Amino acid sequence: MLNQDIHDMPKQRELIKDYQRSLNGNDYTIIQLYENNAKRIDELKDAIGTKKATIKDLEGQISKFDYEIPQIPDPQYDLLCKLPDFFKQLSTKLLRAKKASIERMMRDQLNQNLVVYAGVIGRVELSTGNSDDISFKMYHKDGNEIFLSQLNAGAKQTVMQVLLKVLYNLGDYEPPVMIDTVMGVLDKESREVILEHYFPDLAHQTILLSTDTEITTEHDFDRLQAYVAKTYTLHRDKQNQCTTITEDYFGLQTKEI
Repeated sequence: MLNQDIHDMPKQRELIKDYQRSLNGNDYTIIQLYENNAKRIDELKDAIGTKKATIKDLEGQISKFDYEIPQIPDPQYDLLCKLPDFFKQLSTKLLRAKKASIERMMRDQLNQNLVVYAGVIGRVELSTGNSDDISFKMYHKDGNEIFLSQLNAGAKQTVMQVLLKVLYNLGDYEPPVMIDTVMGVLDKESREVILEHYFPDLAHQTILLSTDTEITTEHDFDRLQAYVAKTYTLHRDKQNQCTTITEDYFGLQTKEI
């Protein structure tokens, strides 16, 4: 114990001195802390001033590239501003002009291609409001609405494909039509109807992106072969990390018509 007390003696003496300075009012620790903080504040103020000067200099450089739009009336600019509304009104008028034809053709095509309601669709209704939205409804011959939300994925796809075909047939030009994943969600009966009634007269030029499980080599391709001009098959080479192309449909050649 005595050795420990002797070892701690310098610390005890320093502690006594601190107490004495505090009692005599000679503790300058707080003053020193204040002076350090004041010095730091001055340094930060100088840094802020430097940053403000840099910002002002950059603003001056940016202003050299600013271009203010003249306030002089520009008839061409005013006309361009009106064009979006003009084309929106024009498209609405065109839709209304062909509305009856679209509805009639949609009804006929759905009665032929939509297997789950084939032959029982009484009417199709398109409606346009003041907004850009176009609502589509179809009704059973008994009068009740057939809701699109109640159709399965395959039937919904058929409805969209029929709409594509109708809009194409009513268009004023004949662009190519490209369809991807054409049979992925269709049942057997729907596949047969689409192959027989939909694709053969879909468009002047139709590009189908398909797999051999969608349009099979055993049965489906034979039905379309009379309407096919060119076939291509993509072969993935995993070893060489590349894709090669052959002019066939998974090994089947297009017959000369």
